[in-house]
Amino acid sequence: MSSINTNNINVNYPVAGINNSTQGFRDNFTSIKTNLDTAGEEISDLQNKAVVKAALNGFEVNNDMANTLISNALTRSFRASTYNLGTNVQGNVTINVPAADVHYGTITASTTFSFGGWSPDGTKSSIELRLAVGNANATITFPSTSTDVNNVPYSGMSYTALLLENYSSNAAPAANTTYTNQISIPNGVQNLNFIISTLNCGNTLDIYPTNRPIKSTFIANGTPTVSNVSATGSITAATNTTTVTGSGTLFTTELVAGRVILDSANAVVGTIATIASNTSLTLTANATTAVAGASYRRQLPIGGIGDTTGAIRTDGNSIYLCTANYSGGNTTIWKKITPSSY
Repeated sequence: MSSINTNNINVNYPVAGINNSTQGFRDNFTSIKTNLDTAGEEISDLQNKAVVKAALNGFEVNNDMANTLISNALTRSFRASTYNLGTNVQGNVTINVPAADVHYGTITASTTFSFGGWSPDGTKSSIELRLAVGNANATITFPSTSTDVNNVPYSGMSYTALLLENYSSNAAPAANTTYTNQISIPNGVQNLNFIISTLNCGNTLDIYPTNRPIKSTFIANGTPTVSNVSATGSITAATNTTTVTGSGTLFTTELVAGRVILDSANAVVGTIATIASNTSLTLTANATTAVAGASYRRQLPIGGIGDTTGAIRTDGNSIYLCTANYSGGNTTIWKKITPSSY
């Protein structure tokens, strides 16, 4: 509300036909001056703060809202601003977030990106990074990640970076550690586009590719505990199946006598009858029939659903799952386990 107040101006002064005191003139002039001064201050305030379509006389356009809330607004045909990083992007490059909504350029050598100028904590700030590939051998590095005692990132890239195509790091995520985040250029790719955002003023950054796939999941590497293993037989690897000959002790994963064995088509192969010292598996039906086309077998409790399991062994490099019965020196069909067959 304006502070201009004209109530102190006597609009009936001077009175016609009489000798009027000059005091009335002075009072009116004082009130007029006071209100003109107030109007000047309010107009200057508007000039400094108002959002305008064009520059006012003597001013440059500056519609920086400074994080002021605008709510319940209907918008149409808004544009995103752009900033050209250049045609020779390489080395250490700092992205000034307030400079534009979209930052673009051409990668010509390995590049390490950092970011500054994010919006205040508790608000979401995002930019789009659009990179043309001028050097297929370049590596793109994003801010390193630091984790707390609970293995939660508190600085750098969030775990969204782990899902990027061609991702690599100098270390696996772990509590109280710092590790790098980088990607190599996928074969034949000419452009890499990302959305990068934060909810905490850039302390941690989420990253999402917009023109390339992400990993559907990732496997945390670890060393399994193995017992009762003796690999005296020979394994000859093939593309999909492996033939094992000779004798040797197999180990099994929680095979329970009395459970039903199914093949990959869910057809009953037999019922587990005996398991002697993890050396062999005897079935009560079709015990000597090799199922070469099966990718795995499952054991189920009778009348219920159980865990996927079967006899397995390794040649020191790969793991193989038995797709037929193994006993002594008989030839047995094995399936090489790969992530796609889990």
